[in-house]
Amino acid sequence: KGKFKGKKSVLSKLFGMFEIQIESEKYYVIAMENLFFGMDSDCQLKIYDLKGSETNRYIANAKKDQVLLDTNFRIDQNGEPFSLKFEDHQFMVEAIFNDTKFLCKHNLIDYSLLLIIDSKNNVIKAGIIDYLRLFTWDKQMESVGKYVIKAGAIPTIINANEYRTRFLEAMGKYFMGIHSK
Repeated sequence: KGKFKGKKSVLSKLFGMFEIQIESEKYYVIAMENLFFGMDSDCQLKIYDLKGSETNRYIANAKKDQVLLDTNFRIDQNGEPFSLKFEDHQFMVEAIFNDTKFLCKHNLIDYSLLLIIDSKNNVIKAGIIDYLRLFTWDKQMESVGKYVIKAGAIPTIINANEYRTRFLEAMGKYFMGIHSK
């Protein structure tokens, strides 16, 4: 559980951004928090990249340890929300609200909630990743193009306000809090 400026947050922390030049080639590298740190490497983990979109968010015939998508998550859950302890759910709801408000304010899109489930040890980890994509004119054109090509299907890439709304609504359906006895 994390905080940013006193507010609850699940944004994966950035440790550095680097430009590396090898001969005439430039590479850009971002060092982020490793959400897998401390997870049991001997366990078969379930890993999901959740965006809240239904468009192209399914992996058929997934391989062992492959990162799965929204539709895989809903199928694996039999359409039911994933249960969290009430306090953890409250933290997650507030953190996702705060984080998406921050990302929307800065016109950032295409982020995901990385969810790692270790059923053997009863441990989950979650963090918002890939949150550095601005909704620029090229992304706006991509969105319009995909809308036309997909015959009106809502594209994954949409403006920051719509992205945030879709993300919050989906996370509200994907998780629920339960009181422990």
